[in-house]
Amino acid sequence: METYQIRILKEGREVTSQAFRQASDYAAIRHAKSLAEQSDQIDHIEVWRGGRCLFTENPADRGA
Repeated sequence: METYQIRILKEGREVTSQAFRQASDYAAIRHAKSLAEQSDQIDHIEVWRGGRCLFTENPADRGA
């Protein structure tokens, strides 16, 4: 299991950051996407493993 960090930003500022453990990068990204789908107030979400950004998305752009 790897340790990951999700960074959630709103209006360009980091609102929350949480560490969690997942079995794979794919599982960590799926977890982050599910969090983004639960809130329409997230402007930007990132998934990090150590110093490497694995995923970044602006949920508002998903439907465009």
